[in-house]
Amino acid sequence: MAFRAGAVSSATGLSTTAAAAYPSGLAADDILTALVTMDSSNAGAFTWPTGVTQLSRVSLASADVQQVGTAWDRADGTETGNFEVTLPAIATWGIILMA
Repeated sequence: MAFRAGAVSSATGLSTTAAAAYPSGLAADDILTALVTMDSSNAGAFTWPTGVTQLSRVSLASADVQQVGTAWDRADGTETGNFEVTLPAIATWGIILMA
């Protein structure tokens, strides 16, 4: 399988959802990989969409909550809109989504 497309998105303190558009041309059985970063003053972990498999998550020891996580999912070919990760509180975040 070849690299199909990717999307990058980020925001500072605007919402409790980190989102990136699903890559164009996504087809059934494509593998999606995601990398999410979060920096928040509130404790808690971000939550992957239902069915997504977490590969890793690292929390950095600091005065605030900083996390980096990776995950994957197999596309069914009907995905539209955004891949969304739920954050525990309003946070600065970044997301990279590739297929």
